[in-house]
Amino acid sequence: MPRVYVLPPAPRFPRTDLGVVFWPSFLAACFASLLFFAAVDPLLLRDAGPALFQHIDRESGYALGFLFFWVTSSLSSGLSLFLIRTPRAPKNDSTPNGAA
Repeated sequence: MPRVYVLPPAPRFPRTDLGVVFWPSFLAACFASLLFFAAVDPLLLRDAGPALFQHIDRESGYALGFLFFWVTSSLSSGLSLFLIRTPRAPKNDSTPNGAA
């Protein structure tokens, strides 16, 4: 029977993990904002959007767009880190080669 090595769970979210999540997501948000706002003017989005955004100027549109991209990519990076850090349950197969 092969030995199963189970690693201890890693700490949930130490300070270094915040950098691992937020720095790549910041760079991804910069790149996404660059590509998106190269083709779309925030004033056009203001005019086509909901009434909540009717009094937003161009700079605020850029800031809101960047924040949207940063939050979205932060959630993606955080989810990836969570999935990597989640321990897997060991397989308890009594059949050889996992055959049923």
